Amino acid sequence: MSRVNTHYKRTTMMAGTAWRRAATLVLSGRGAGDELALLMVRRSGKSRHLPDVEVFPGGILDDSDFSAAWRPLLTALPLEPLLLSAPRPATFVERPPVGDELPAEIGFRLAALRETFEETGVLLTRPAAGGRPAPLPVAEAERWRPRVQRRPAELLRLARELAVAPDVWSLHEWSAWLTPVAVPGHRHDAAFFVASVPERPPCCEDQTETQHVEWRRPAAVLADHAAGATTLMPPQLYELSRLQRFGSWSALERFSRRRAPLGIQRMLPVVALLSDGHRLGLLPGDELYPAEGDPAADPLAEPAPLRLPMTLAQAETPGGRWHRTVMGRSSHCTVRLPYGHVGPAYPADRDSAGTPEKYWVGS
Repeated sequence: MSRVNTHYKRTTMMAGTAWRRAATLVLSGRGAGDELALLMVRRSGKSRHLPDVEVFPGGILDDSDFSAAWRPLLTALPLEPLLLSAPRPATFVERPPVGDELPAEIGFRLAALRETFEETGVLLTRPAAGGRPAPLPVAEAERWRPRVQRRPAELLRLARELAVAPDVWSLHEWSAWLTPVAVPGHRHDAAFFVASVPERPPCCEDQTETQHVEWRRPAAVLADHAAGATTLMPPQLYELSRLQRFGSWSALERFSRRRAPLGIQRMLPVVALLSDGHRLGLLPGDELYPAEGDPAADPLAEPAPLRLPMTLAQAETPGGRWHRTVMGRSSHCTVRLPYGHVGPAYPADRDSAGTPEKYWVGS
């Protein structure tokens, strides 16, 4: 659930541009035959931000996500393994904790879990004294969900009264996205996490910000987008395009857990307007992405789309180094991504499904 938060620690500032920090949860659930499905949310048509768009659950941070009051409640397992030393964007490392408040790695995870609970009714928890993780029972979820929606700090009270801890240990760092500078309005600096649950817990919309919540196969969401039955924003289009590479729930669970300690790259798309009217979302590593230090095309100071004197057909010459999204259509990647990550698959590129480890660095 979106809410205004002007606390300076919840905002990323670069080159005079502000992004509101946010957390997103890609929650995978196992179905029959180890089928992979993701928890997807369709935003309300009345929403001021991204109406009728299908997204992963998530939202902006709240001060309560970093409260020192969480420390005695997060003792089921050690927190230290979550504080990675791998290369990561400033989303995680430029905001040191003040006093005894939680570090960013934990606060972002709590925000992702809280927002998922508010939007879908699903809250991943562990017994505070230790034990097997389990989603919050439906009856308790129905009782606590509206309270947390009204006041995020109520999640602390939920944890105390029910003797559970939000399962921050189940979330693995996956990616980080900045809204392009050329996009007006809301801009977000979003950390994406992946969590996998062996059974799909019940979920439901809140009829306020979400009009539909459902467990869906990545390929089905992409097919609906291609047919015009749903709308995806570029980060969701990109992430779903690479998540469809995983042929099973177990493959994604194993990959996300083993890859996370290697690090993540910040994705700052640069919007490029081509001469035939098509738009590209260029990503780091693409042959058309502005070179670092190029004052004529700095991605952090680009107030309008980058205009390129070429058509889409010319931009898609075979053999090129592509790491991009064709706005509203598809994502393409022919470069080797850093930190052992896998790139998006072409819709017909199903021969690699279930074997993303071939893209790994350091596996």
